[in-house]
Amino acid sequence: MLRPSPSPPLRGPTLGNSLSGLAIFIGLILFPAIAGQRVAAEAARVIDWGKKAALAEKRQDWLHACRCYDEVLRKDRNNAAARVGYQRCLRRLHLVARHSDRTYRDTLNRLKQDNALLTYEQVLVILAYSYPDRSRTDLNQLFRQGLEEARLALDDPVFKKHYLRGVKQATINTFKGRLVNWTTPKLTRASEAREQVWSILRQASRDGLPTRTIFAAALALEFAAGACNSLDEYSSFLTPAQVAGNPAGPRNKLVGVGMEVALSVDKDEKPQLLQITRIYPKSPAQDASLLPGDQILQIAGRSVTGLTGEEAATKLLGAPGSLVAVEYTRNGVKQTVRLKRRAVNLPAVEPLERRQLDDSTVIGYLRINCFTETTMQDVRENLSLRGTGGMTEPMKEPIRGLILDLRGNPGGVFTSAVAVAELFLSGSTIVIGQSAFPEFNGTFKSESAAPFQFPIVVLIDGDTASSAEVLASALRESKSGLTRLVGQPTFGKGSVQCLIQLKKAPLDKMAGIRLTVARLFSPSNQPLTGKGLAPDITVKSENDIMVEAQKVLKRLITGEPAPATGAVKKEENRKKQDRK
Repeated sequence: MLRPSPSPPLRGPTLGNSLSGLAIFIGLILFPAIAGQRVAAEAARVIDWGKKAALAEKRQDWLHACRCYDEVLRKDRNNAAARVGYQRCLRRLHLVARHSDRTYRDTLNRLKQDNALLTYEQVLVILAYSYPDRSRTDLNQLFRQGLEEARLALDDPVFKKHYLRGVKQATINTFKGRLVNWTTPKLTRASEAREQVWSILRQASRDGLPTRTIFAAALALEFAAGACNSLDEYSSFLTPAQVAGNPAGPRNKLVGVGMEVALSVDKDEKPQLLQITRIYPKSPAQDASLLPGDQILQIAGRSVTGLTGEEAATKLLGAPGSLVAVEYTRNGVKQTVRLKRRAVNLPAVEPLERRQLDDSTVIGYLRINCFTETTMQDVRENLSLRGTGGMTEPMKEPIRGLILDLRGNPGGVFTSAVAVAELFLSGSTIVIGQSAFPEFNGTFKSESAAPFQFPIVVLIDGDTASSAEVLASALRESKSGLTRLVGQPTFGKGSVQCLIQLKKAPLDKMAGIRLTVARLFSPSNQPLTGKGLAPDITVKSENDIMVEAQKVLKRLITGEPAPATGAVKKEENRKKQDRK
């Protein structure tokens, strides 16, 4: 997945607890107007990012166009035009990366034309069996997507530089025109699609294109790439370099300085200062005594004014051992530190913190950064030994509630998230999977005999995705009376991807497919892909979210009634209907 960096926290105006009658009266009059202004400002930002995306497309800056469309989708998950634009630019970005990969070109140089055609057929067979949405794997549709990819390649400067050097543009245009008008009979077998590509290569030869060179293999595999890349934004044909960069597990080792940054916003929600929002343990940033809340002024000697949070974060990355200067201010005092970049291990689960909610109530705070094979064991040990009076802390009072922080969690191992959910649920549905692979297919239920029973507040944001959304939806729907989601809507990625290696030499060790192999649904059978999970209580301010979470958790612990809004209200209404 082309995963966006953490969303900038949004900060809006808050109302005090004690207002005079006049202030309340004025507030009631002005609030709709203020709310309308916010909506209008948000809409204007969406339009602005859309314009930036269009300009980036025009100059063929595919990476920046993807980032701009991503910003639109962060603010409007239902924006169909932005979603189509994102995937369109992502395909072009993949195309450029594919043919800029020297190892891939060297592999193509060793690939015979017949093997390239057989590889295309193999890809079609894999997609037909493995992709969970059969409506998108119709052979005729996949072939047309391959034609589109081939046409895009013939227009791409990188493709032409490596495979069509010296060929006249008029010759390329003639062949490209034939692809636009290419007609085929209805395809029913992958071998028939392969024969169509063979016919296209013969036509290319007749039109004067160099099919006795690497060009033939490159063009044939564009049909394979087009079939993969058109399915969704998470599926793609991978070159050797991309295979090496797609490990099976989540990437919890980063090369950088070990901090996250985001833009704060003022009361009118206009971008303001770049702040540190998080410091990773045992990182260069922690060694330099940087703290969350410090305001970044310059990175590498250049002002951060005008940069997005993602652009600033990118400037902090670099080669291991390289230095980067960071100027920041704390309490009005400017300071500069030089940080040496290195690999920073981000623990899947951070140690549980015990917090005093009030004089008589202890709660826990637990952050899960990603899901690995050991995450369930880490969570259980934290809650058993530190949280509920286990052997390491026999004299301490057990926690009575938990704040579970899934913000920024991109997901990870699917079975790990299911196992974590089992720690809190018994006899309840966790997730429903739709897949050709048994390990991802069917209804997953908890069989735990002794789950943790305390109330839970789950913190979520726009970067809570995939397996993290599985856990959040399971806790809310199957433990609805004791769980609330607080924060911002999640990313909306309810699917599982696997790396499938190709078998035809020399691609068997050098290329593959990153493919969606399962679609995931919440316990009430709602798709997790799309607009994401809506929080029960929306909190845009990074500063306010913990205060609000503690208030909500206290209500859950004491049994104090709370307004059941959003998804919780819908779920409770659904259960009432089921009982009838």
